[in-house]
Amino acid sequence: MRKYEPLKTTYDRDDCHVLNLLNSFLYKGPYGNHFCMVFEILGVNLLEVLKRYDYKGLPLDLVKEITRQVLMGLDFLNRICRVIHTDLKPENVLLCLTPDEIRKIVEDGQLANKELYRDRLRLYRKKYHIGPDHET
Repeated sequence: MRKYEPLKTTYDRDDCHVLNLLNSFLYKGPYGNHFCMVFEILGVNLLEVLKRYDYKGLPLDLVKEITRQVLMGLDFLNRICRVIHTDLKPENVLLCLTPDEIRKIVEDGQLANKELYRDRLRLYRKKYHIGPDHET
């Protein structure tokens, strides 16, 4: 668990608690042009978690951790990016995957064949010690 540092002015991609845009492209299809955005791999949204608990509430330690990270993300957006999030709701809070879930996607998923994701795959492989790239 990272400690909140209110005077911090520099962040890396893993401690800002904000979704990372990796790439974007324009897809020209039969139904017009579509602007597509590629984001990092994330899990379900908070609403799905609430549904799994039958809308009866989450364990207090989980509520505290989610609240802490959401507030850190909002602080980053406001103080560093000068952006005010105006649509905060459970559907817009995405959870990170566990290292095992990421490992399964990297090992079994389609990402291994995609040139655009090579750097991010190396980062995940190094971070979670997966496959041939984890030494590089």
